[in-house]
Formats: sequence, structure tokens, C-alpha cells
Amino acid sequence: MRKICWLFIVAITIASATLVTAESVTLETAPPVVVKTVPVAGAKDVDPTLTEISVTYSKPMQDGSWSWSTWGEGSYPETMGKPRYLSDQRTCVLPVKLEPAKFYAIWLNSDKFKNFKDANGRSAVPYLLTFFTTGATAAAGATRDNVIVEDLALRMLAAIRDKEDDVLKELSVDCIKGWRDALPHFAFELRERFQQLTGKPFGLQVGESLVDGNYAAVKCTGPKELAGKHLVLFFLKTEEGWRNSLIRNSPPETSLSEHLAYGIAEMRKNIDAAGKQGDSVSGSTAPAAPVRDDARAVALFNDIENILQGFDATFKAKNLEAARSNVRRLSTLLTNFNAVMKDPDYQFSATLFDDIAKMGQALEEGNWEMARELARHDEEHSFQFTVIANHIIDLAKMERLNDDQRAILEWTDRQFRGFFDARTFNQISIEERAELETRLLDQLKGPHNRDYYTAINSLAALRSKKAIEPLRAIALDRADKDNRDRWMAIRALGILGDKASVPELIHLVYHGNVNTRWWAQISLVRMTGQNFGEDWKAWGEWWNKQNGQPSFKPEIIRWWTGQPKPDKLAETLGESDRNFLDKLRGMAK
Repeated sequence: MRKICWLFIVAITIASATLVTAESVTLETAPPVVVKTVPVAGAKDVDPTLTEISVTYSKPMQDGSWSWSTWGEGSYPETMGKPRYLSDQRTCVLPVKLEPAKFYAIWLNSDKFKNFKDANGRSAVPYLLTFFTTGATAAAGATRDNVIVEDLALRMLAAIRDKEDDVLKELSVDCIKGWRDALPHFAFELRERFQQLTGKPFGLQVGESLVDGNYAAVKCTGPKELAGKHLVLFFLKTEEGWRNSLIRNSPPETSLSEHLAYGIAEMRKNIDAAGKQGDSVSGSTAPAAPVRDDARAVALFNDIENILQGFDATFKAKNLEAARSNVRRLSTLLTNFNAVMKDPDYQFSATLFDDIAKMGQALEEGNWEMARELARHDEEHSFQFTVIANHIIDLAKMERLNDDQRAILEWTDRQFRGFFDARTFNQISIEERAELETRLLDQLKGPHNRDYYTAINSLAALRSKKAIEPLRAIALDRADKDNRDRWMAIRALGILGDKASVPELIHLVYHGNVNTRWWAQISLVRMTGQNFGEDWKAWGEWWNKQNGQPSFKPEIIRWWTGQPKPDKLAETLGESDRNFLDKLRGMAK
């Protein structure tokens, strides 16, 4: 009781002191505060030709004293003279030269600098003035759509910088399946990559924009440390207005018009994935995406592979006619393959065609060494070929999935698409891939957060051989634990084609976690081209008959506490799977 009374007396004392202090505050004794700025704080359409920024305070200020200070790298304007006060002694003006399409942030006093003071020497309350200028295209009197997409680009860059994932999702559309959920992951990588290259926090500026009907691209540039590399944001006009649908890194030499052509092809190809989104705000229907002939693609790729495998023997024999014939046939097959595949991510690049043309020229000149060197491909071509080869293998093998496995595959893609990585990494250099691989491998050693799970899937997309051992450790861990990383690692091993994991994956077909055992089945199909479903005994027998290494050992592994005895295991899991599949199909209706 005494304690309660004491607290009550203290509370009354504090309240009384507060009241006395509040009553004693007047305009003279209060610190000055900002009452007006030009431009208005938060403005998104400031004319870049504005030559003065001004701030007006609540009371007369001390002349010759101010603190216009920086908030962040690159956000402070270029000044064209010293600040000055107007005759009212309340308004301070800063002469500036603004850039088009840029974000600005200026502290008017801060925790460190406090020289905006009233006549009695009281420092003003700190105030952060922020605004965006309109883009270069807009400043030159371009179309309203240019202005809109440049403004969206500015907002996206700010959201990437400030880690505002919800804002990024609001500004985007799932024209490419899963783009909204994947965007925060791309934003994270952009911040990390920018920090590595420049040693600074993320900060890009909007440059030029191009609009072609219902498609647009905006070029975003950065500091000199990027050596001309830039970011391109793509936008699609939907029924709700312009929305981001793709992001692409760019080398200095690629023009914005080339990027827009690529973006249009990519967005048109994926337009159906956006559901109700049409080709314009009026809701008109976009051209249907071309249907890919997977069987034809597989056959063409096999022919390409056969020619490449025979090149070395042809060159050793110096059979000129055979070599010339192979080059001509290879060029034709690659052209036909690209026409069938439709998807730019899985088409052979223009540089490969250039090298084949050079090979033909070298053969005509009798330069066998050059021709043979070109036939081996450089590392970029090898990576590209591996990506396409794995994709083709997947097309052929995944055709063997049964209806239940397909249902699991589709459900997983819907539920976890934000963690998966659909990139092929064809557009980045060998050095960039190596740096990304190192960073992702380090993330596997960190806490089990979103970055950890996305690293598992990005390493698979990167086709990282260095990731196989750590992924095996995650997938094959005997501990009874949360299994999200386990089944994601199983999925990754399937994509990587690690056949040494097959015997252990067979044992995971009877794991207690439903995602784990289904993804063990799917990855086994992906690796082997066979499908024995949930029958782990049949999987093991087939593997050993093929003399698979390491061999399958049939002794049952105890994966979880309460695991049924071996003679009841299949029945128990079968009932659980039926219930799970019924639930999934019910959700899909």
C-alpha cells in the first residue's frame, strides 16, 4: 500500500511540473519550427529548373547562421552560392542547381548541426526536407506516360533503398509469374551488390525513359564506381495504371531501346500469368503467348549435343569438309532451337552465333587452331550451354511426373514462389556469378531467416557445384526438426542433378514431413528420368540394378519420434498423403 501511495505522489508531482512548464512556454521561449518550405516537403513533381530552395521559420532568426546539411550520399543539391535571409528575417534561401529525375533530402538543423537559431540563440527543431524532381524527359515536355513511369521509378528506387518491400509489391504486377513476391529478394540483392561495388548505401537516379504503347522502360544510373553499369526498370500499363513488371541489370553499351524491345517480348510472353491484366487499361486482350514445342526442343538439343561432341575428333583428323558441314548444320540447328524455345532465357546468345560464324571463316582460311579453340567455347558459352542443357533435361524428365506429383509441384510454386529463383544468370559476368555464389554460400551459415531460404534456391538456380555438399548436409540431416530448409535443399539437389544423393533421397521418400517426401519423389524423377512414386523399395531396387553409386542400403532410417514400424509405415504415410492431396485440390477449386 505504501508503494502504491508513493507512486501516486510521484505521478502527481511529475504532472504538476509538466503543467507549470507548459504554462510558462511562450512564442518567445519556444524553439523556432519550420512553417513553410519551397518546394513543399514530400513533393514528387518539383521542376528541376527551380533555382532556390527556401525555408520559413515561426519567428525571426539569427542572421548569418544556418545549417543546411546532408541526409545521405548524393541527395544534397549542388549549391550555386551562399544562403541568405530575406528581409522578413524568417525565410532563408539557398541557391541551387537541381538535376532532373532525382531524389533530394536536406537537413535543416540536425542532431549534429544546429546553427539555424532564433535571435535569442535558441536552435530550431531539426527538419528533414525531401522531394523529387521530374525526369529529364518530362522536363523536356514529353508525354504524360513518360512522367508517370519516371515517377514510379523514383518511388521504386526509394523503396529499394529504404527496404519498403510492401511498397515495392504495391508498385508491381505479376505479369511474370511470382514477380511481386520475388521483388523484395531482388531488391535485397541490388542493395548488397551496390554496397559491394561502391562502398555506399544504395542510391540510383532516374535517367531517360522510353514508352511504346503499353510498355515502358526507365534507365537508372549511379555513381562513377559502377563504371557505366545501370539498372533498367520495366513497366506495363494495366487496368490499375502503370506497374513494374521486370528489373534488369545492364552493361554500359546496351541502349534503352534494346532493353525495351527485350522487355516487350518478355512481358508479352508472360502476359497470361498476370490473370486479369490485359494489354492496355481498356482491358483489351494481349496477343497469346506462343506455344512452345517441348518435344521438338529436346530433339533439336540432342542433335546439337551430338555435333558438339564430334567436333574435337573432326578437328584432330583435320577433315575440312566434315568440319564445314558440322558448322553449317550447327548454325541451322541453333537457329531452329531458338525459334522453337521462344523463351530468351533459354535461347542461345548472339555471341555464340558470332563465334560459329568466325569458326566457319577460320575453316575457310585453313586456320585449324582458331577453329578448334572456338569450338571449345569460352566459359560464358559453357555456362549458357549448361543452363540450357539442364532446362532441356528437366523438360524431358519432368514429363514423367504423375498427377499427384504435379499437384504438389503447382501448390509449392504458389505457396513459396517468393523463395524460389527463376533467373538463369545468363546476363551477368563470370566474376559477378562467383561473387554472388560466395555470398549465397555464406548465407547458408547464417540464421534461418528469409535470406537463408532464398540462398538455398538461388544456389540451385545458379547451378552452383560448390553448394552441393552444404545442401546435402541440410537435406540429409537425421535430426527431427523444422523441415522447410530440408525439402528446399532436396528440391535444389534435384535441380543441380546430384546423383550421388539418390540413395539418401530414396530414404526421404518415407520421411514424416509431407513436403519432404513429395519433393524427394520429384527430385528423384528429375535426376533419374524414372518414376516409382512413393515406393521406396522399388526405387532402391532399380538404383542397385543400374549399379548406381553409392548403392542403396534398404535398412529403414528412423526419421522422427513416433515413426511407425516398417510394416505400417507405407499405410500410414499413404493415408496422410491422400488427406493432404484432397485438401490441396479442395483449395484449388
